[in-house]
Amino acid sequence: VEGITIRQPPSQTLDFRGSEQIRVDKVTIISDRQGPNTDGIDITSCSDVFISNCYINVGDDAICFKSRSTGDQPVENVTVSDCVLISDDSALKLGTQSASDMHDIVVSNCVIRDSDIGIALFMKDGGTYRDVQFSNITIETADADQRKRPEFPLFIDVERRAPESKLGRVHNIVFSNISITTGGHCLFNGMPDSPIQGVTLQDI
Repeated sequence: VEGITIRQPPSQTLDFRGSEQIRVDKVTIISDRQGPNTDGIDITSCSDVFISNCYINVGDDAICFKSRSTGDQPVENVTVSDCVLISDDSALKLGTQSASDMHDIVVSNCVIRDSDIGIALFMKDGGTYRDVQFSNITIETADADQRKRPEFPLFIDVERRAPESKLGRVHNIVFSNISITTGGHCLFNGMPDSPIQGVTLQDI
């Protein structure tokens, strides 16, 4: 998908599922900031994904990686670079649907503005997030719709979606050369039986 502009989509905009060799370049997506579920780009159980040079300004997650069911293909071998992301929710998110693994993901040279949450890793469904790198990113958080919601530039949370849900894991996550302007704070929250492991914060 290259060189197109999509305005006012009523729901998720570009939604890729169970696919390989995806390239999204020079795409603009603009939706109503009050519109629910107006994700910009959703990547579900896909591999070999390249997203670059995009401008995404939406009412839900700008770029979101998902895994719906245990045993699904992992989200793997992903690069995101040179994008401007603006969101009424999370600008860049892993989860919350996280039943299978997500790994070998690199995000670099991006600008995040006017978003409740800058970078979010929600682990709820028993998969594993590992070997994920975020570098050379500018993050400015804001409660875009003025509902006085908390602002989180960096957010990692491990929990069970339901009492019977499997407990997932998060490890080997790197944040480097990140510039943050926020009225909130960063939150990393593990579980006693699944602590967050191997997080690197460098030049924040």
